[in-house]
Amino acid sequence: MSIQSDVESLSIQALENYAKIHNLSENDAVDLFYKYQIFEKILLQYEMLHRKRKIIRRIVLP
Repeated sequence: MSIQSDVESLSIQALENYAKIHNLSENDAVDLFYKYQIFEKILLQYEMLHRKRKIIRRIVLP
């Protein structure tokens, strides 16, 4: 899978779970995710973890 498809899947799962846990419609959850830039934050965190994993692999497996 590509980073984009991984992040899209993760974002959808996060959105659906958030809506369910907080008894919101998915449309209301989407509005909140956009308002607080959650989609962007998920992408940035995923990219950061992906980069760190590559660096650790280079250090551990020369």
